Amino acid sequence: MLKLALIGGGSSYTPEFVEGLLDRYDRFPLDELWLLDIEDGKEKQDIVFELAKRMIEKSGKNIKIFATLDKEEAIKDADYVCTQMRVGLLDARIRNEKLAANFGMIGQETNSITGAAKAMMTIPVILDYCKIIEKIAKPTCKLINFTNPSGRVTEAVIKHSNVPVIGLCNVPIGMKIALSENLGFKLDEFNMITSGMNHMFFITDVIKDGRSYLQEAIDSFYSEDAKNNGTPANIEDVPFLENHVRFLNAIPCSYLKYYFLEDEMLRHQEEDIRSGKGVRGEQVKEIEKKLFELYKDPNLNEKPKELEERGGAYYSTVACDTICSIHNDEGQEVVVSVKNEKENGEPIIKGLPINTAVEVTCKITKDGPIPLEQPELDYKLLGFLQLMKSFDQLIVEGSVTGNRDAILHALTIHPMVRSGKVVDTIITEMIKINKEYLPQFK
Repeated sequence: MLKLALIGGGSSYTPEFVEGLLDRYDRFPLDELWLLDIEDGKEKQDIVFELAKRMIEKSGKNIKIFATLDKEEAIKDADYVCTQMRVGLLDARIRNEKLAANFGMIGQETNSITGAAKAMMTIPVILDYCKIIEKIAKPTCKLINFTNPSGRVTEAVIKHSNVPVIGLCNVPIGMKIALSENLGFKLDEFNMITSGMNHMFFITDVIKDGRSYLQEAIDSFYSEDAKNNGTPANIEDVPFLENHVRFLNAIPCSYLKYYFLEDEMLRHQEEDIRSGKGVRGEQVKEIEKKLFELYKDPNLNEKPKELEERGGAYYSTVACDTICSIHNDEGQEVVVSVKNEKENGEPIIKGLPINTAVEVTCKITKDGPIPLEQPELDYKLLGFLQLMKSFDQLIVEGSVTGNRDAILHALTIHPMVRSGKVVDTIITEMIKINKEYLPQFK
């Protein structure tokens, strides 16, 4: 029997995941899909469960679906456990985005103050799930993590658990699709080489038939004929400075706009707040209200198009292709977060610590991800990544141990955070407003 447990079953993304499983049923003949959530998420999970049942019935596929609040019931004998949860729900995201905004900084759920808070709340919960997986899931069970901040969560599992884990994100596949459209290449005709961490990676090469098309790729993003620049729906479409990108000789992922175009991105946040749209979490809450009203329709038996506004385009593509590639040993190329270590013990990305997570292009096999060969990074890219990897490590350490000083230093060195005594004030407020979800900080 092939069983998959989906932690965060009440997520608005679940219909897209179900669609992905149905589309790939011939490659991944799932027997049981278990949706798992908490009491506060039960109402949404019940709505999603009914929609998912209708989708499965329409498809004619022989998949049994269950919804539960019992962790052990969902995870017992699972072959795969996928995570897409949000500790504290959207209200916590909104609180933490507003916290950053109140101090005149960008509130973005995977970066800066807000991203730190999300990691601090999420990592202990994920590690508790890992203990259950180790205890009662199948010995070969794989953890497929889509929970943000995906890179830091994946790194915590690498360091503090024995569960095999792969971290996923929809941003790389969105950028590869953009390159495909702009260059006129089919997706399976070229390799997109990435180097970095989750939401902090660079495209360092584009290879087709043994030839590099990196310069053409850079040109394509600044051409008047560009069809797609790879920016997801949840990020303001502010272009990187062309001369900056050409100097780097690499294409930054969209989330690096928060670092390289901080003033412009902060201005958009302030405009949204002044106009009444609010921080991004408040906007998502409104989108989700509409989505769940659609999901309630007993005649709806497919993923609604409106889900694309949510910002998770291609989620099912990357998640389900990864699972299929593991299951069938297909060797598909997917950009994933993995331990920074090759089979020979050397780092995948030289200059970054081995026992940490990096986001790189890999061939996905039944024995795990095999990274494509990485070029040695130029100092212009490596220095930034080393700083941000220090931030990641400190946040993981503080999240696991409750070491407030680790969080203090992490935020002090972060490029998007004001330094000095204000950081200590921010941490005090962060712990206060999230007290229920931060028991490790006494």
